Amino acid sequence: MNQMTPSFNHASAFHKTFQNAQWIVPSAQDHALIQHFLKGADLPLFLGEILMNRGIASENIDAFLHPTLKMLLPNPSHFMDMDRAVTETAAAIMAGEKIGVFGDYDVDGATSTALLLRYFKAIRHPSDFHIPDRLAEGYGVSEAGLDALLAQNCKRVITVDCGTSSNEAITYGNDQGQRIIVLDHHKSGPQRPPCVALVNPNQDGEQSPLTYLCAAGMVFIFLVGLNRDLRQKGFFKDKPEPDLMTFLDLVALGTVCDVVPLVGLNRAYVRQGLIVMEQKKCVGLAALAEIGGISGPIKPYHLGFVLGPRINAGGRISGATLGVQLLTASCPEKAREIARRLDEANRERQIIESDAVAEAQGQVQAILEKGETLPPVLLCLGENWHPGIVGLVASRIKEQYHRPTVALTLYDTIDPSLDPAQNQAPVIAKGSARSIPGFDMGDAIIAGVNAGIVLKGGGHPMAGGLSIAEDKIPALHAFLNEKATAVSTDRIYHIACRLPVRAITPTFITMLDRLQPFGMGNPTPKFLFSDVILSSFREFGTGHVKAWIQDYGGKGIELLAFRGKGTGALDFMKQHQGQCIHVVGTVSKSSWQGRDTLQIMLEDMALSVEQPQDQE
Repeated sequence: MNQMTPSFNHASAFHKTFQNAQWIVPSAQDHALIQHFLKGADLPLFLGEILMNRGIASENIDAFLHPTLKMLLPNPSHFMDMDRAVTETAAAIMAGEKIGVFGDYDVDGATSTALLLRYFKAIRHPSDFHIPDRLAEGYGVSEAGLDALLAQNCKRVITVDCGTSSNEAITYGNDQGQRIIVLDHHKSGPQRPPCVALVNPNQDGEQSPLTYLCAAGMVFIFLVGLNRDLRQKGFFKDKPEPDLMTFLDLVALGTVCDVVPLVGLNRAYVRQGLIVMEQKKCVGLAALAEIGGISGPIKPYHLGFVLGPRINAGGRISGATLGVQLLTASCPEKAREIARRLDEANRERQIIESDAVAEAQGQVQAILEKGETLPPVLLCLGENWHPGIVGLVASRIKEQYHRPTVALTLYDTIDPSLDPAQNQAPVIAKGSARSIPGFDMGDAIIAGVNAGIVLKGGGHPMAGGLSIAEDKIPALHAFLNEKATAVSTDRIYHIACRLPVRAITPTFITMLDRLQPFGMGNPTPKFLFSDVILSSFREFGTGHVKAWIQDYGGKGIELLAFRGKGTGALDFMKQHQGQCIHVVGTVSKSSWQGRDTLQIMLEDMALSVEQPQDQE
């Protein structure tokens, strides 16, 4: 075959990619410019180029690569109501009053709840907790949940990862003589809940820049303030002071699984938390890692795709309290039993999810088969979908079609989490929503509540939850579509830099890991491999595809396309096997039975302008 020059530059056009995406390829940086940027830092040029393209200032390189809590953890008192929350809790501890923790059923809620319970256990203070049942109570603080805590003699209550929009329930708790503190991070409406203290970086009037924290991150800062206050009051004169650093494994897990930006303090949380996790101080996480088949160093990937889904499965499918029980377990045997139950629940969840996703995909395909254009926001509706998996359905549809997506499931009963006066419709739909950059789903749902369309709901920019009367569903869809008319639904891949296949070596992967942790706000770098030959491919597992690509020197590497059969990757490969293509993907190293394999994880492909020709 003849040698060919790459067929595009920064400004040139591509053949249509199989994802119908736009590739943003930065211009190659001059080596001398990169060296000047690095200012003698012991980093390879490709890392310097990535840091430059991500807008990291030269003077901030070390802080980005080595974030520390000492450098980034704020004074807790800078948050609104933090001092009031700390003083109230310290007073309850000094008086020996039992404290109840009201959490949420997802990973952030479970880790936040476990953080407080582990702290109270460390100082030998009585406490109890309540995680709402997704079906019986729904999301947020409920009267039934507060009653359950009151029955355990908890007149002091701290809500975590919920409470900001639970005005009616908190009013009810006040009437029962409970004093309630809210530690949350969800966006709030204009009406403040009638609690003793509301600590939330996203509440109206808050000036803190740390709006990107999840609930677990906020709870850790609260514990720093509480520990300091108790120390000043002499509480630890005759007892050991808890080492808060040992709790960072839970903070890291909540941070990664809640998909908040891995920037600033969150980077420090995750980096330090992974170190703590490796020490296996939490027997529950150690048991779950073992049953999840994690071998070698634990990375953010394992938190988000191995540990997190299993903890979530408890709140989605089986026992809502299993996650908290696991994260607070002290007996290894008990932890292994809970981990086994969560693993079984996760397997059941996968089956239920697969059926619901297929039905949702059919609803979207029906629109396309009519020759119609997909609306800016997709809305999928099922009558028998398990409420624990509607968020996963929304996520899968959003990923496949790259549009904000709402997944709803219908009930023939009232929603017990709503005010009885609101349950007038014969059928209530409950659901979850997922979004794409440029459309704030949490704000849109809150606006729907204020407009009288949605009964109850809220969330983050990228996700939300809601309850709605069946007859209001068309109005909700029209309302969201109107808000999203200016949102671009084009897929955009920001390329870190261009690389030849031969550049991917074990040393390269090791150096690339210095940019960890990867996640929202610091995505795993995507590289462009231009003019490579698609030599072969095969299906494996449940719709996955494994291929082999080679450059012109004969250097090859494995290419993996997860769910490639459903995304169009398999069809592209069938059409263009043996041809010259451009590939965009991330790189990784997998280990199996002592053998390391270098891989490109496929994001997108495009046909090269020029094709290989046999040499004469």
